[in-house]
Amino acid sequence: MKLSISRAPRRIGLLSVLALSLSLSMSFAQASQLTYTPNDPSFGGNPLNGSYLMSIANQEAQENAPNPLDSLDLTNLSTNLDNLGKAINTLNTNLCSQTPSSCPSTSSNVNLGGTLQ
Repeated sequence: MKLSISRAPRRIGLLSVLALSLSLSMSFAQASQLTYTPNDPSFGGNPLNGSYLMSIANQEAQENAPNPLDSLDLTNLSTNLDNLGKAINTLNTNLCSQTPSSCPSTSSNVNLGGTLQ
């Protein structure tokens, strides 16, 4: 006499083991509330991050900032300074000719460096 073993109990056992392992794995995964933690110390973050964040900001500002000397046009500077000096000396001469008491005893010319000649 041969005993036949049915496959149904084996399948039920395999499915129950699979369901049990799935339920156990899901029970370990728990969700928690997300909280925002600021990095910037100005907004309540860690004060030790301040110097690091400031160095990054300064570096980015230096990389992106245009050089103000690139747009400066100095080609006519000496000519313009000479013309300005002549205009000041002309005004000084006219003023001294109208009110001689307000002028120094020696003639003076204005140098744009700020000294009298």
